[in-house]
Formats: sequence, structure tokens, C-alpha cells
Amino acid sequence: GDWVCTLCRTDQEPVETYDCENMHSCGGVKAPYTLSNQDQRRCEKLTLLLYCFPLSAPFHEPVSPLARNYYQIIKRPIDLSVIRRKLDKSNTLHYFTAEQFVDDVLLMFKNCATFNYV
Repeated sequence: GDWVCTLCRTDQEPVETYDCENMHSCGGVKAPYTLSNQDQRRCEKLTLLLYCFPLSAPFHEPVSPLARNYYQIIKRPIDLSVIRRKLDKSNTLHYFTAEQFVDDVLLMFKNCATFNYV
């Protein structure tokens, strides 16, 4: 799916809609379990804000396999690239609720704290 900057739009009533927002992944039929348009915009906006934060670079991509013992300590790794993919409604592993999105963001920070303060 296309990545659309939402920083200059409100969550409730976007000033402008984009073609990619009107397309549905199931041949024009909206998936029954998916984020509402408003929650989708909110999650995308938060993800973009996290990406743009100057200290967020280590969270942009998966931790390197060369990171000593990371994958032995962290059993459910996640990063912003995975979160972004899960915001794509055409992805079979897309978010169904905003709570799932929040859980993944919290898990990302929990993994960081667990690994760095073990």
C-alpha cells in the first residue's frame, strides 16, 4: 500500500483524500475486521511521528542478527518497519483494532528496555 503523509490532516475530517484511501484490498469489498478510517489515520500519523523523531533510528528496521544474544533474549521482536507493514490493509497480518497497534508499539519499547537493561 501507499504511504501517505497525514501530518497536515485532522483525524476526523481530512482536508483531502487520496486515491489509495478509497481502494480496498478485497476487490472493492471492505474487509469486515479492519481499522476504521479514523483509527487508520491516527495509527499512521503516530507511526510517522515516531519515524521522524531524531532518536528513533534504531527502531526503523529489525535489530541486526549480529546484535549479541538479542534473539535469545527477545522472543517477539518488532520494529517500525513491521508496524508500518501491518498498517497496510492489503497485508494479511494487518491490524484489526487500534489496541493491536498500541500493543505492538509498547512491545517495541518493552523489548528495547528488556534487552538494554538485562
